[in-house]
Amino acid sequence: MMSATHLPALLGPHVLLRAMRSSDITEQHAAWLNDPEVVRHSNQRFVHHTQDSSLRYLQSFEGSANLYASVRLAADDRAIGTLTAYRNLHHGTADIGILMGDRSCWGQGLGQEAFQLLADWLALQPGARKLTCGMLASNHGMLKIAQRAGFTREAVRVAQELVDGQPTDIVLFARFVHAPTT
Repeated sequence: MMSATHLPALLGPHVLLRAMRSSDITEQHAAWLNDPEVVRHSNQRFVHHTQDSSLRYLQSFEGSANLYASVRLAADDRAIGTLTAYRNLHHGTADIGILMGDRSCWGQGLGQEAFQLLADWLALQPGARKLTCGMLASNHGMLKIAQRAGFTREAVRVAQELVDGQPTDIVLFARFVHAPTT
């Protein structure tokens, strides 16, 4: 069984991951969640976010095995995004999500580095068996991130959601920590 260890600081060449703190929930953080371009491929696009709603979301992680991380630039500790990992310790699984809120950092490989750091750390946790992530097929950046992080396409939920009124697939990816035995 995967342990309920909390996230330590994880440092990569360009990003630092650390557990989210209430002090990280700023007006800027709420603005990311309300930016139509940032949440274009997320169901967060249907919700208006405030600092209070964001604090409640952070509090929902307390006492759980789930993780909520701040993605920060290693050079100056500036917040640029967030990561989540919804873990089921009984099954040894973790579903990872990422939001790169600072658009000035897009296209630089920082989301890839952050996602890879968290996925690799999760894979090392006792009892870890399988990592997953899912995204809209229209989210080309996230499709590349998953594949580059060693995830393989596992399933497609055809025409599952609407994006700009168009039916869009959800693509599910997985990475096994150890090859499954059947």
